[in-house]
Amino acid sequence: MSYDKSKKTPKEILDSYIPEIPKKPWPFIARVLLGIIAGPHKAKYYYDFDKKAYKNKPVVLIADHSSRDNFYYVIYGYNLCSPNIVMGYQNFYDKALFKFFLNEGVIPKYLYVPDVNASRNLIRLIKQGASLMFFPEGIQSNIGTTQPMNPASLKLLKKAGLDVILCSSRGAYLNKPRTSPYYRKGRMEYHYKVLFTAEEVNSLSTEEMYERYLKEFKFNDFIWNQKHQYKYKGKKPNADTFDQLLYYCPKCGKDFNISVIGEDLVCGCCGNKIHVDECYNITAKTSDDYLPYSRLDEWFNDQRRLMVERINKDYDNFEIKVPCYFLDLHYDKLCKDKFYQNGVGEITVNKDGILYKGTLNGETVEKFLDIKILPSTSYAPNRFIEIFYDHDFYGFEPIGNKQIIPYVTLAVETFHNIIDPIWKKYYDDVFNSNIYEDEKNA
Repeated sequence: MSYDKSKKTPKEILDSYIPEIPKKPWPFIARVLLGIIAGPHKAKYYYDFDKKAYKNKPVVLIADHSSRDNFYYVIYGYNLCSPNIVMGYQNFYDKALFKFFLNEGVIPKYLYVPDVNASRNLIRLIKQGASLMFFPEGIQSNIGTTQPMNPASLKLLKKAGLDVILCSSRGAYLNKPRTSPYYRKGRMEYHYKVLFTAEEVNSLSTEEMYERYLKEFKFNDFIWNQKHQYKYKGKKPNADTFDQLLYYCPKCGKDFNISVIGEDLVCGCCGNKIHVDECYNITAKTSDDYLPYSRLDEWFNDQRRLMVERINKDYDNFEIKVPCYFLDLHYDKLCKDKFYQNGVGEITVNKDGILYKGTLNGETVEKFLDIKILPSTSYAPNRFIEIFYDHDFYGFEPIGNKQIIPYVTLAVETFHNIIDPIWKKYYDDVFNSNIYEDEKNA
């Protein structure tokens, strides 16, 4: 770890922080902590290569971001080296993990935007013989399926020139859905394979690499468990918290009226009831209820389709207004909750971007975030939308119904895709294609 210890605030420490290859005893400490976190959930680990040949060999380890806790399991299962992990900048402001991340050489990265400092650190560490670990999607899965690849990921693999190990999960999202604070005890698998050798990284074109990546990287936990029917049991039924993602009623067509009642997702407008069982199968509760989907991810993807239809129908005039609190990071101190309310106002989302009008630090302000550099938004489910823009953090916490959060995210994605055909291709490759057909038919 290298930083100027005379600086005292977390932000000042991070500003001067230079990640280094983890040194003893931190890799051992990390292994113990990972065992404590990942061990009780008893994931199954599989390898299709000779582990002895990769002991202490520098590699780039990439993984899907199916679960909030996926990196614990990915690193725990790959005990052949101690990689420098690339992680979202906001994650550093965790009271329990701040010092650990620094000593482990974790590399902070601003989400969804070019980060020159992170790139420099990555290249420097590679030249020093480091291994790296990162999530090519750059953001956690919304609904247990593959997210678009960040185009910068292939460039990084090319620059690294190392063997690339892919870790692909199965059941991790079902074990802990994005919306839930609770684990559901059930089957989790992590499969490791050599996606590219160093020779292939240097010889293949980026197009050839991407084609193989897309074929091998994809995952859909709901298709996977339709075949296996593993049960997942937790403190609450499996329907719990999915109303934070699924806001559209397929029967009456109304938005923002879905709630969870026991094991069912229920529309407060028309009463339509969808049952979610212990295997995440969904069925209409009665013969009067309507369900045109076979899986929960199909329901969410239909909301994506509807958003595209709505925006294309009235592109120039479509907008969303959301009264909200402005959330900031605690840059000056480490707190149990790193976010705090620092203003109140309203955001308007339209074809131009996101405009915040309200207060910030006690003053009246306007903040504009251009849609050109917003391929999506991240969010804390049922809490707030989070964005890094021009190296600043923006958190917008809706006042009232939090189901507007995924609605805003889908609108931002749709508007951005219209003006960014390169990103739209990556987007369509995972959301509007048949990449899962072989898994359905296997």
